[in-house]
Amino acid sequence: MQEGSGPDRARESLRERRKRTTRSELLVAGRRLFSEKGLYRSRVEDLTHGAGIAKGTLYQYFRNKEDLIHAVEEAGFEELDRSVEYRIRGAEPNDLLLNVIQAHIDFLTMNPDLMRIFHQVASATTC
Repeated sequence: MQEGSGPDRARESLRERRKRTTRSELLVAGRRLFSEKGLYRSRVEDLTHGAGIAKGTLYQYFRNKEDLIHAVEEAGFEELDRSVEYRIRGAEPNDLLLNVIQAHIDFLTMNPDLMRIFHQVASATTC
């Protein structure tokens, strides 16, 4: 049997997929909670209860609530970047700036939860 194949590799692959899924679910739950309650009023207990996981599970993926906030913000900006990249692909140089601006407007209109989170994070870091 080849090294790195067989049941051990399949088990590891399944474990890694589960970890990615759990982390993704935590990001979605965090995004929803932070948007609805705000960064300061959101509690880890609210998040883990809403995600249907034990409180300790959160700490397997994030050091603390602030780490989760940063991860949610980062994931949101990655989505925004993909949206902008799509919008400017093939754009004429004269239309580039207008397309970037319109991509931001469209994205934030379609994702008001992220707009609230981005605003809260920006406010928290300037204080």
